[in-house]
Amino acid sequence: SQFAHDYLCLFEQFLKEEYPSFSKNLINNQFNMQEMIDISLEFLLTDSKVFDILKHQYNLVQPIEIVHPETGSKIQYIPIAEMLASIIKNEHLMKFFVEPCINNCNFFTSTYFKECISSLVTSDSGIFLKLYSDEIEVCNPIGSAKTKHKLCVIYYSILNFPEYLNSSLELSFLSTIFSESTIKKAGLQFCLSPLIAELNDLYYKEFEINTSLTLPVVACFMTGDNLSMHQMLGLQKCFSSGYVCRFCYKEYRQLCSIDIQCLDKLFQFNYRTHLSNINDSQQLNNGFVRNSAFEGLSYIDLQYFFPPDIMHDDLEGFSHLVVCLVLLNAMEKNHISMEFINEQFSKIYDVSLPKLSKYNIKNFHLPCTASQMIVILQYFGLLFGDLFDYDDDIWILFCNHKLFLNIILSPYYDKDVDIDYFKFLVAAQLETIYKYTDFNPKYKCKLHYICHYPELYHYFSGLRYLWCMRSEAQHQVIKNISRQCKNYNNVAFTCAKNFQIQKALVVTHFMPHDLKEAKCSSIIKISSILTTPEKIKLSNILNVKFDSLGQICFSTTVLNFRGFHYKTWLGYI
Repeated sequence: SQFAHDYLCLFEQFLKEEYPSFSKNLINNQFNMQEMIDISLEFLLTDSKVFDILKHQYNLVQPIEIVHPETGSKIQYIPIAEMLASIIKNEHLMKFFVEPCINNCNFFTSTYFKECISSLVTSDSGIFLKLYSDEIEVCNPIGSAKTKHKLCVIYYSILNFPEYLNSSLELSFLSTIFSESTIKKAGLQFCLSPLIAELNDLYYKEFEINTSLTLPVVACFMTGDNLSMHQMLGLQKCFSSGYVCRFCYKEYRQLCSIDIQCLDKLFQFNYRTHLSNINDSQQLNNGFVRNSAFEGLSYIDLQYFFPPDIMHDDLEGFSHLVVCLVLLNAMEKNHISMEFINEQFSKIYDVSLPKLSKYNIKNFHLPCTASQMIVILQYFGLLFGDLFDYDDDIWILFCNHKLFLNIILSPYYDKDVDIDYFKFLVAAQLETIYKYTDFNPKYKCKLHYICHYPELYHYFSGLRYLWCMRSEAQHQVIKNISRQCKNYNNVAFTCAKNFQIQKALVVTHFMPHDLKEAKCSSIIKISSILTTPEKIKLSNILNVKFDSLGQICFSTTVLNFRGFHYKTWLGYI
């Protein structure tokens, strides 16, 4: 009714402007406005008619609802082939499928690509997909209904696109969405069967770009948090007992008995292989609780199909432990207060940080997102470095952690990073952590995963392009759809339908933007990090008044402070 009222007002305004002699009474007498509105909106009165218009005008790909014959459980599946057909109708995007993509991502120069993917295609030509899986709560009920509206979602992005396009949410696509209760009732095999079947078809039968070109579609790897990846592989979803690693045969009890004097054993692994994963899956041995659904995807290597994710392992785990350990040590030795810590963090203007409590620090987890943690790590040494001596164990821990981050967060793969040096950085950090925390149980597993990084970094030619940072942002899109629609009878269908409508409009009109050089500057006020004598010395050099020093804006590309080199152009985010 509101739309009809607005429509009528616009029409009346049009008549007044174009035909001033028309009076309102004449308009009402000569035109049956209600009939005109009904005729005009005839094709927008039902969902099916709306879908028809969007399908023909904007290449909408509708979700397909698949019902389990016995339990009645439902999943929503968006066909990848139809979505690709919609994408290539945009000429700005189609060119990336026909042009060589070897320089688009570190992935195409990796050992993993050469050993596991390159042999699947001809002349490295194909459509390469990155899958991402996670679980989200679209609302926050409590009590017995706590997980009632918990959804499992699988997205994918296309590695043929350059990295600057893949970092955009606009080019991340939805494949499958279903409730967690569907897994319990119908099983994960049922939930993933449409995806696995279509991926096999798209590889063996190939996808037609045009009449003269067909390309195989290859699912290269799937990323996500460790619980989700264990579920996809068929391993137990428990990290407090049994086999806790998808890369090797480490058990939780082995992690609990690590000797600080024998840290070299941290890197002694009995690796899982593709064949051992299949055998363990079929026999339900060594941590497997079900057959892996991805066994049905015949061309993948299960050993490497689920790589590590630095966002979940480090930015939501390891880095929290390091930062909190440094702050606890500073509170004990320097008697700094929580007020001082929060005041220091308030000097960071890149991002708004929540107020910290002593409970957060003692629990080794800060109430911040992964992107906020990156900013904290960027400036942490500037804010708290003067509280420590250079040879302090805790300060050396943070120094090593920054060097470790410079490797794994760099957008560029450095083949010259020595694997023994990388292992030393990891071992040195873990030694200090064991010494001061007795290896906090909360992070036993994540600290173990870090030990696999030196080898996996070189095998995948970097780890950053594997992370879930951008994919996680899609959750907010799904949550916003759910909140706006307020329909929880079939929340998976509601989210899938509206997500696809948004994506159809985006893909139809998408036009890649030219890359522009970012202008970076130091964000922390210079007066916040200098002592009073240093401020006086600097004001004399610059020939300015001491009081006006804080108003001066310094632009820099590299900031050196207490042995740290903060390269603002490195682009951690």
